[in-house]
Formats: sequence, C-alpha cells, structure tokens
Amino acid sequence: MGDATGLIVNELLQKNFLACEPSTSILEAAQRMQDMQCSSIVVMSKGQPVGIWTEADSLKVRIDGDNSARDIPIVDVMSAPVKTIPDHLSVNEVGGKFQQDSVRHYVVISSTGEALGVVSQSDIIRHTGIEFYLHHRRVDSVQMISPVQIPGNKMVSEAAREMALMKRSAVVVLGTDAKPIGVFTERDMLRLAASDCGDVPLAEAATKPLFSVPEDESLYHARRVLQRNGIRHLGVTDSSGQFTGLLSYKDLLQNIEYEYVRPLQAALLQRVEDLRTSEQSLHLATSVIDAAAEAIFVTDVDSRILFVNPAFTRVTGYDPTDVEGRTPGILRSGDHDAGFYRAMWRSILSTGTWKGEIWNRRKNGDVYPELLSITTIYDDQERPTNYVATFNDITDRKRHEEQIINLAYYDSLTGLPNRRLFHDRVSYTLANAHRHQHRVALFFIDLDDFKKVNDRLGHEAGDAVLREVANRLAGCMREGDSVARLSGDEFTVLIQELDEDCELDRLGGRILESISEPISIEHQELSVSASIGISVYPDDGDCLDVLIKNADVAMYYAKEEGRQRCKRYSSKMDISCSETLEIEGFLRGALQRKEMSVLYQPQVRLEDARVVCFDAVPVWHNPYLGVVEPAVFLPLAREIGLGSPFEEWFIGEVCEQLVRWQGEGMNSIPVAVRLPAQSLLGDDFIGLIEENLSSRGINPRLLELNISDAMEVINSETAREAMTALANFGVGISFDDFDSGFGSLEFLTSLPSCRLRIRSQVLKDVPKNEESTRVISAVISMAHELGLDVVAQGVENEKQIAFLRDQGCTAAQGFWFGDAVSPGEVKECFLHSCMCCSGAAR
Repeated sequence: MGDATGLIVNELLQKNFLACEPSTSILEAAQRMQDMQCSSIVVMSKGQPVGIWTEADSLKVRIDGDNSARDIPIVDVMSAPVKTIPDHLSVNEVGGKFQQDSVRHYVVISSTGEALGVVSQSDIIRHTGIEFYLHHRRVDSVQMISPVQIPGNKMVSEAAREMALMKRSAVVVLGTDAKPIGVFTERDMLRLAASDCGDVPLAEAATKPLFSVPEDESLYHARRVLQRNGIRHLGVTDSSGQFTGLLSYKDLLQNIEYEYVRPLQAALLQRVEDLRTSEQSLHLATSVIDAAAEAIFVTDVDSRILFVNPAFTRVTGYDPTDVEGRTPGILRSGDHDAGFYRAMWRSILSTGTWKGEIWNRRKNGDVYPELLSITTIYDDQERPTNYVATFNDITDRKRHEEQIINLAYYDSLTGLPNRRLFHDRVSYTLANAHRHQHRVALFFIDLDDFKKVNDRLGHEAGDAVLREVANRLAGCMREGDSVARLSGDEFTVLIQELDEDCELDRLGGRILESISEPISIEHQELSVSASIGISVYPDDGDCLDVLIKNADVAMYYAKEEGRQRCKRYSSKMDISCSETLEIEGFLRGALQRKEMSVLYQPQVRLEDARVVCFDAVPVWHNPYLGVVEPAVFLPLAREIGLGSPFEEWFIGEVCEQLVRWQGEGMNSIPVAVRLPAQSLLGDDFIGLIEENLSSRGINPRLLELNISDAMEVINSETAREAMTALANFGVGISFDDFDSGFGSLEFLTSLPSCRLRIRSQVLKDVPKNEESTRVISAVISMAHELGLDVVAQGVENEKQIAFLRDQGCTAAQGFWFGDAVSPGEVKECFLHSCMCCSGAAR
C-alpha cells in the first residue's frame, strides 16, 4: 500500500489498457471487458482516444429481447469526449478531480498527447496513503446515499433502467422474505450483457452473498473486506444486525476530501498519545499534518507558536522561522475589536474549543477571511498544555456568496435592489414608521409603451433604456430613500419619512421630468415617459401588499388619464377592474366544470440530451376566456381562497397520470410540480403528498416538488420539517430561488435529494450579459461545492446551452427543447430522447 504523498499517476497506471475501434459492437466490447476483467474500454481512432465505454454504460444495454441493440457500434453509445489527465499529476490531485468531474475513469496522456493508460477510482483508493485516517474513522461516519432495494423476482432489465435513472452503481437484491440476499452491480450487468443470455430475474444475476460489516467497524477493515473479496460494495448493519446501508469505493473517495483533514483535532490529539508510545506513529501523524490542505499551527499554553505546517506558509506567506516563538497576534488584521477576542477566549477556556470566521492579514499585508478552529490539548491531569489551530482561506467562498447575494437581492440588469430586497426594506421601514408615528410613501412607476422600444430597436436597446432610467431614478432620490426594479419596466420608490403631501407632487414631477429627457441609444435619441401611482402609509394601507396594490391601481389611473403623470391613490378608485372580476367569477367553478388540464414540458440532461424529467404545467381552458396561462390564474386563485383546492387537484392529477403511464409500461418518468413556499406551512401538506403517492403505489422518487419563493419561509421550522419529511420519504425537492446565508445553504445540503434551479429571468441575457454570466457561473460553482445538481430554466438558444454545458450545469428546460405537451405526447418525447441521447451528446 503506497503513500500517496509524492506518488504520481504515471506510477500506478494500468498501461495495458483495453481499447477498441469505433465500429466494435456493444456485445464484443462487453465480452472483451469481461474476459480481461476490465471496468472500461477506450475507443480509439487514428491513435487518439475519442471516447470511453464503462461498466456504468452497460446499464443502457437492452437485454429484454431486442438483440439488435447489442450489435450497435460502440461509437453510438460511448461517453465522449473522453476525460483525460496529464501523467504528471499527483494521486491526491487525481482524487480531487474525480470528485470535481463526477467520473470514475480517466485516460492518462503524455505531454505529447499520447494515450498511456487508464486510471480508475479504485486505483486511487488503493494507492492513497490514508491508512491513518481509515483506522480512526468508523463506517457510519461516511455519508452514504440511502440504498435502493429491489425484489429478486424483478427482471434485470427493469432494475438496470432504475439504476440508470437514479444514478446508482448498485442495488440491494431482496429475497422472498424481503431480506438482502445479494447485490446487483454495474459489473454484473456487464457480465450479463457479455453472456448474451437475455433478460433474467434479478436474483439469478446478483452477486451473492451480500458481504457486510458492522457500522461501528473501522473504514480500514471495510476496505480490506472490499479488496480481499474483489468487490466494490459492502452492506452495512447496525448493532441489531439489521441492514442499514451500502458502502462503496465511491463513498470512500467522496469522503476523503471532507474527512481526511477536517477531523485534524482528533488526529492531533492522537499525535500527542503517539508521542508517548511510538516513533512510527509520530512520523505517520506528522506526515498527515504536513500533507494537510488546511493550515495548522500549534502553540504552547502561553500562545507562543511552536509549529506550523506547509499549508500555513502557503496561506499566510510566513515561513516557520518568521512566527515560531511569537503569538498569533502577528496575523491580526485590526478588523476585530477587543470584545471579539475576549469572547473567543471565553469559549476556549470554558469549552476547550472555538470555531468561526475571522479576518486575518498575510505577510504581504493583504487582509483575507478564514474559517478558523481552535482546540485545546490537555495532559493526564486535564491541564491545558497546547492549543491547535486549523484554518482555511475562504476568499473564494466569500466571493461566490457575494455573487449569489447579488443574484438574490439585486437586479442583474440595472444593479438596483430587486423585489425581494425592496420588500425587506419596506417591511423594515413600515415597522419603524409605526414605532415613531411618521408617514411613508410608495411610488409605483411604469414606463409608457416600453414594448415599442423593444419591438423597434431590439432587446439590447431596451435594456440600455432600463439602465439609464434606473440611473436617473437613483439621481432623484433624497438621502435615505430607495429605488428598486420589480420586473420588466416596473420600478418602485420608497420615501421613508413624508412630512407634507406636497413633497409627493414635487418628487413625482422631478421623476417624470428626469425620465422624459432624451436618451441617446445607438446614435439616435429616444424619448420615453412614465406613469406613476402613489400610496401613503398609514393613509392608504398599513401593510406592504396593500400599499403596493393601491399604488399599482393609482398608476393605472394615471395611464388612463393620458400617461406621463402622477396619481395619488384614492379610496374612490375601483380596486378591482372588470376583467379581474370576470376571471374571478369563471375561476370559482373551473375545477367543477373540469376546465383544468396539465401539460408536461421536458427537462433535458445536458450531458447526453436525454429527457430526465417533465415539469407539470397547469392550464385553464375556459369557453369564454380561451386558454388562460398559469401566471394569470394561479395568483388570483390563491388570493380568493382557491389555493388549497387547486393544489389538491393538481397533485392528484399528476399522480393519476403517473399511474396511467406506468400502465403503459413507462415506469421511470419523474414529474416536477411547482408549488408556492406557503404550501409548506399547511397543516395537511405532508399528508396530501404521501397519501396521493402511497394510495396509488407510486415510487416517491418519481415526484419532485419545485418550491417557488422558498427563501420566504426557509427559516420557518414548520417549512423545514415539511421539506425534510418529504425528502426522507423519497420526494425530490428543488428551489428556483435561494439565499447564500450559511444556514440556508447548510439546510439545502441536508436534504437527501435537492436541486437548485436557475430562473429564466437570470438566464435571458446569457452569455451576452457579463454580469448575468458571472452570477450563473458562481451559482453552479457553489452548487458543485455543495454536491447539488443545477437545472437551468428558460433556455432559448444554442449559445445558452453551450455556456451551461461548459459550466457543468446538470440539466435544462425551455422552448429550445420543446413546448409543454399533452400526456399522450410525453411517451413519444421520452422514448425518442432515450434512443437519440447518445447522438445528441456528441
């Protein structure tokens, strides 16, 4: 077992790698892999690797009677382009890349581009010097995905489809008594495909028995069982002998980066013990600390630095000779006051530890943020002898968080606060106004005939006009007042302290005059105007929603009176227009008249252009109003108290359709249902979901809840409990907006199945708009760090697809891939993508 420190990938390479021509059939490739006991075969053309076909790809081979599928050339189903790495990378670097790229094999190339061999995840595990870590970590410390268990009487073809859909490398096979009897893996599928014996029951094809280890056993023992038996998956049992999980090589590799260095406090404490017992253990602990990615320093009880590791020098710029004998005060940036350090030491002295974010200064004078952890080491009499500090430079994470905050709270086009931040400011201002008994004014501003600008000059010119209007509005504000862009050509202004009503007319006139000044766009001058509606707290409403609604009503009156004018809200104004009343009247009986239906819009995996999910889209067909879009009738339904009945119908209709599809042989079509965050606060919401699924025998993994405006309730204990319960039940959860606060992100990663969605409004200007491009890149990067998939919504052109694929976005949806279709058209769409996904990926 080699020490990975200094070991390069070329030294552990499988240099006699298996290769084939692009024309080789799937059957021949599988047989060659089986004969050579090889997990992959590299597809070569003119001496260059053009693709790779692995055991995981064998899950896509049809064995249910259609023998022609096995005669398909390997070039049609291989993964391409092939992932390559240079031969000079260290083993640790390759291990990190395996996690980053989410692959299991790399083709290693020389400096001249020659293919030298193949390296796999298993090679890295066998040659990474992590014995010390494995000895001191229990099996149950590994974050394992809940295993999929399938009855042994199911056919292999059905199990393979479920494994491919759920991205699982193995499933547990159950006997007639519902107890595990074995495991079916990608290697078993390859063996079956190579034998060309057709479809068989899962119990016949499984690897038996299912080797297992207790959850309190060490990872070192688990790895030895894996290696000794030549297997890649182990069952995990609890103290009572009950099966609780499935451990794989992939699980070990994914946890090394997070756990190898993170529990350094424990490793360092062990180091103190080893000093008393063994020079060999001392050398091992020192090697771990020296190789750690985190910066570490050790002080004596008087806080004099005794030791620093190489990572400390890389982060701070200080060599060991610069700091040894000095206190950590040499790193202080001056950004924290004495109270901060007093609180830190109170925690260290009372609990033995402290952890938090701190700003320190490098040797070159740069101030940077770090995540710092301090642990006290005690002697046999429980007296402090040393302090150990470990820290990471979190500059990049802070930058990502800042970009995501801008995405969450600021409009990417104009830089103004968006709707969410504006709502927060209004809520705070109203609370302050109530406390101090002063008045607040809200202006609702809408540009007149702005659509004509877009139609005549294009959207880029329209965007330039919006940016200029935003700048002019900001220039009209007094200190303390604020302006925001709600959407499209709608802006709002918040006046925090209103003394006299005449101020409203003066500011409104100033805004109208400023906006009407000519704007120079593309060598021509444009003139735009605006209409303004005004409401005042507490005269016209005592809460945010009422004030915005009344200002909106006043704005429409301003437009009706000729535009380019201000109107103050009056109770005499008709709050509900006749059209809204008419829609409301028809809406109340729409469900009873069976006017509602559901369409399904495909969601496509960017890696291979395969449809992996459908978004359910409710549509209202009224004989008088025609087709009414969800954006029109859904908010109104919730406003008039029809939100719950509609959700019950919507979820029930989608579940009924899943049952109908299953009756037609389509058992693996997941559907996402978009619901407002407020639904999570309902008393019977969890029961509604579970009852609809359980009563129909539907696999919960086929339903995803896309929660809109989730950040409005993310800190609600009720909402969090609901999302956790549903996720544990097996239902997928996705969010189309999210905060960058540590608590919110930490909660998202705690859900078993969670995805982030990039809204179409953000994607619209990509890749032309550099700010939007940077924001989306930050979102995807942060999601990768958290282990979350990302779905982009509203894809409209090939440039957006190329950008998203380059950034590593998981899947996408939009008119470029297809409109929402009827249930009857879903089967054709789904099956067509399955047949063509390989070609589309190329």
